Amino acid sequence: MEGSKINEKAQGFPLSGRATSTPLPGVPEYDHRTFHGLLLWPNVHLMFIPDHVMCMRFEPVGPTKTRGIVDWLFHPTAISEPGFDPSDAAALVDVTAHQDFEACERVQAGAESAYFEEFHTPHESMITDFSRWVCAQLGDGVETSHAATPAEADVLPA
Repeated sequence: MEGSKINEKAQGFPLSGRATSTPLPGVPEYDHRTFHGLLLWPNVHLMFIPDHVMCMRFEPVGPTKTRGIVDWLFHPTAISEPGFDPSDAAALVDVTAHQDFEACERVQAGAESAYFEEFHTPHESMITDFSRWVCAQLGDGVETSHAATPAEADVLPA
């Protein structure tokens, strides 16, 4: 699995760029400056960071409300160290998650518009497949998403 490299000037992935603790046991040396993100469709996001793992899951609580739950997994040895403080690591995800939540709220508001037509590019095929599956489960009369063909995707505005 290919990950994203941490900035050369940073020692870790927290907002300050300082590592929260030493890398987790078993993390190969070549991944000490890499983080990996994995989406478990449709509602879980895992982040594998050299010194911890973050699991964010989303639970619908109503038609317009979703609860986001984040679990931070640090090695027990790191947690027992004097001065251990994961708040810097949580601060980065707090900033980026709130940006993502705001973007989702704006998309949802647009989707409620009478002028909205769902449209997905080819690389979003999992969304289209999931939407088609939901519509099939709901039965007749429910329309599915439109996935762009490669030709349509070439002419999409940037």
